[in-house]
Amino acid sequence: MKKLDSQHDICVARKQFNEAVRLRDVDAICKFFVNNYFVMTGRGVQSQGVEEQRKRWSESFDADPIVCYRRRTRELRISQQFACAEELGSWVGKYSLMSMLFWLRAFIRLNGSCKVMVNG
Repeated sequence: MKKLDSQHDICVARKQFNEAVRLRDVDAICKFFVNNYFVMTGRGVQSQGVEEQRKRWSESFDADPIVCYRRRTRELRISQQFACAEELGSWVGKYSLMSMLFWLRAFIRLNGSCKVMVNG
């Protein structure tokens, strides 16, 4: 019988997720989410559910030919009490210049000045 190693399994899943993002494979990305998946980005954008994620990933890939993200795990905190874990690390994104300029122009128009946002 194979011994369960939660930390190893999570790291393997993270590698597979990163590869699905690199390949821009929205179906493979969405296989990692539970049906009622919820996320709030560093900029406060909230979305819930696999289909909403499918839409957001597709829009992101369609809008920018080089957009890519990669998560690097620094630490895993695995709950002994609940069937969950907390992953800490960095989430790095790459965008084309036109995509970033569009975002900055939209940001400036909305706020009247350019401000740097820090995701945390």
